Amino acid sequence: MYNLIDNMAYFWVIIAIFFLVLEMGSPGLFFFLAFFCGGLGATTATFFVESVIVHTIVFFVITICSLVLLRYYIMPHVSKDRPHERTNVYALQGKRGFVVHAITLQTPGLVRVNGEKWAARSVHGSGIEQGAQVEVVDIRGAHVIVKEVN
Repeated sequence: MYNLIDNMAYFWVIIAIFFLVLEMGSPGLFFFLAFFCGGLGATTATFFVESVIVHTIVFFVITICSLVLLRYYIMPHVSKDRPHERTNVYALQGKRGFVVHAITLQTPGLVRVNGEKWAARSVHGSGIEQGAQVEVVDIRGAHVIVKEVN
């Protein structure tokens, strides 16, 4: 019987390591970490109980408890201080640039923001002269909406 217990301990350690590797592949989610904890709990249970059914129950109970603990008690504290980081075109909001081609009421102009040229319209529909410094307020379709700054 010792051989079966030993083999089951190796089985649950392999399961735990598998979920730990999955967690490392998806950082910040803490989803697979709960299954890792369940695998460690089942490994520990193999040294006290011989029943595979009990090992499996321990695995699922500890996994569910870990999911609840990680989701509702730990994740809010970990992600609380993380600012939402904007990417792609949404990262342009708040950036400053200058007008390359004048913006008029009828036609959009061109602005250079972060070294890139963008089609632009004025936030108030007014014209902005070439060379004026502007700030990106919004993005609508393929146009950035800008306001003139002093």
